[in-house]
Order: sequence, then structure tokens, then C-alpha cells
Amino acid sequence: MKIKLKTISEFQNNNFDVKVYLLLLLASTFCGNTWLLSFGTYLLLVVVTFQFCLSSVKGFTKVAFLNRTDILLPILLLLFSTVVLCQGLFLAFNKNIAFNSAIRFYMYSFLLIFIPNYNIALLEIRIMKYYSLIAGFSGLFMTFIKGRKTGGLLGNYQALGMMMSVACVLFAVDYFLEKDKINIRGYILSLLGIFISGKRTFALLALASVFLAFRLTNKNAKKRKFFRIIIIGGIVVTIAYIFVPVVRELFNRFISLSESGDDYTLTSGRSDMWQVAVDIFKKNKISGIGFGNFAMYTAYYYADGNNWAGRYATHNIYYGLLCETGIIGIGLMVSFMLSAIISTIILLRKVKKFEHEVSHLMYYSIFLQLWFIVYGFTGNGIYDVNEFLLYIFAVSILMSCKRELRKMNVKS
Repeated sequence: MKIKLKTISEFQNNNFDVKVYLLLLLASTFCGNTWLLSFGTYLLLVVVTFQFCLSSVKGFTKVAFLNRTDILLPILLLLFSTVVLCQGLFLAFNKNIAFNSAIRFYMYSFLLIFIPNYNIALLEIRIMKYYSLIAGFSGLFMTFIKGRKTGGLLGNYQALGMMMSVACVLFAVDYFLEKDKINIRGYILSLLGIFISGKRTFALLALASVFLAFRLTNKNAKKRKFFRIIIIGGIVVTIAYIFVPVVRELFNRFISLSESGDDYTLTSGRSDMWQVAVDIFKKNKISGIGFGNFAMYTAYYYADGNNWAGRYATHNIYYGLLCETGIIGIGLMVSFMLSAIISTIILLRKVKKFEHEVSHLMYYSIFLQLWFIVYGFTGNGIYDVNEFLLYIFAVSILMSCKRELRKMNVKS
């Protein structure tokens, strides 16, 4: 497949309202841990409003559509939102947290009802990818200047690691599907950003993206590309390891933690939180304690002897959902996530040989979904507006592609 978008010219050729929408979506998903994140819910509301207007309001450019056919996923998410709303009204340990979370999840649901066209979604992905070059370079540059880990435009080194991991996924997909050299350069730059951040999970996800992209594309024709990126990446990382002290920190963390032999050290203390989450679930199996309530609940009941109590979410969205939303809530969310990824895999298998942007876009969808699902085993992505919005955007791509395939008379 040889598809290359001229991102800047494509962006300039759109009307003003579309440009504003694309930039708002970029700001909402790639804001990292900057001051913009504090306005995350308001940005989400504006994005929802724009998608509604671009699909249904006269005077706006019609680059989105009303989803009337693929309704299973929005229904599951609406049901989950309603469960969280009931917690916020009647059941939660802290009702305000659950109620505000419910409002946010209703907005996510609307993003699966008013959906951007496939070509707009593809352009947005490319904007994210090329912005990540700027953000990644800023993180590397500021780290070099200050002599310590920083995030540059992304706020802090944790956000740098996270967003560079996402960038690695996007660059890895394009590296195996396109010819331009910017993808291997972008991947290496993003990988260095992760190594500087010292975040193990993000580094593993970035490395896995290369192997998965190689496997899912025509691997027999891509062997030379695969070995090229492995060799070049290995050389660059080795040089960085020798000359950049903060890069050595990640390797040292892998070694020291793997040699520890105990779950607490290996998981950086997360295993204690997970056990507490299971204990909480056993006492609140049906309704849970309220979405987003883990930190406040543990501050009240588990403060003695646990230095994480009252400070953090579970660092595993599945344990978090288990104790906070009970059997009903986790059942709905896991059903939503499984339905989305299974539908994406099935559709990708049907269209992967098409010489069309739809098949390219499907790779982005499945890779971003997988990134979020795996990251969920050690992270808190479902609680942060920007991270879950990126996941919802990846799911909406599935529906955009299905609609375009129906227009092309291709059975999905």
C-alpha cells in the first residue's frame, strides 16, 4: 500500500469550522499533563458540540454523520454511563465524583453517535502524528538543556512517555504501509522520548508495535524494513544509553525490578493496590463504591500503613472498574471494549488488502485500541479525559470505516 497524505495542504483545504474542530481534538487528546488538562472536560464538551454541529446543524461543513446503524457500542457505553450516574445520585462513597464522571461518559457516548467522516479521522491521525514530532523534540531538547527528565510541550516526563508511546504506534503502522523516511525517524525520536521518561510499560508497548505491525501487514514483503528499524533503533538506543544518563535509568529499572523476585517491587507497589481493590469488590460486588472513588475510599479506610492510600487510582483500570462499579459496571465496560476490538479485527481482515485509505485507517484503530487495552493493566487511562478520548476516537474510526465501506458497496 502506497498512501501518502500531504497533511498541511489537506488541513488548509478544509473550511474554518473543520480546522477548529481538528485543532480542538488535537488539544484534547495530545495535551499531556499541561494546563490544558485541567480544562479537559470543557474541551470534551466543545468537541462533542462540534461533532454534533458538523453532522447535523445547517451552516456547518458536513464532515460528520449521525450514526443510525452501528448502535451496539453507543448503547453499551450509555448503559455504563447510566450505572455511574445512579452511583452519583444514590450509591457512591463520594457522589460528586461519580456524578461528574457520569456526565463525562455520556459525552463519550455522544462521540459514538455523531462521528467524523473517515477522511477527517484520517487527517486528524496524521495531525496527531506530526505534532508528536514537535512535542517529542521539545521533550528531548528540554531534558538535554535542564539535565533532568522533563516533558517539554507535554508537561512532564510521564506525559512525554505516554504520548511518545502513542506516537510510536502511529509511526510503526505508517513505516510498514508507506515509503517515506519520516516514519522511521519519527519512531526513533518517539522511542528516545519514552526511554528518557523511564516508563517501562510505554517502552514495551512501543517495541511491541513494531512486531505487531510487521505481523499484521504483508510480513513476507516487509522483512527488510523490519530488520532495518530494529538495527537502526538498537544503534540509536545504545548510543543514547552510553551518553545520556536518564536513558540508563529505564534499563536499570528493568533489571532491578526483574531481579527483585516479589510482586510488590516488580509492580512498583501496584500489587498492594490491586489486592485492596479485590477486597473492596468482595464487600461491594453489585454496585461498587462509585466510579473514581478508589483514592478517597482508601484514604478513609486504608490510610494506616499504606503510603499510596488516598493518593492514587488503582493503576489498573480493570481492578478499578471491579471495585468501583461492581459486576454490572465492569461487565458493561469490558463488553464494550471486547465488542469494539473484535469488530475491528473482523473488519480489518476483510479490508486489509484494499488499496484504499479505509484499510490504512483500520490499522490505526486496532493499534490504538490495543495500546489502550494493554496500558490499562498498569495505568489509569479510563480516568483521564485525554487518554480515554483518544481511545473513543479510535473506536469511532471503526464506525467511520464501516460507513465508507457501505457507500462503496463492500460488506462489513
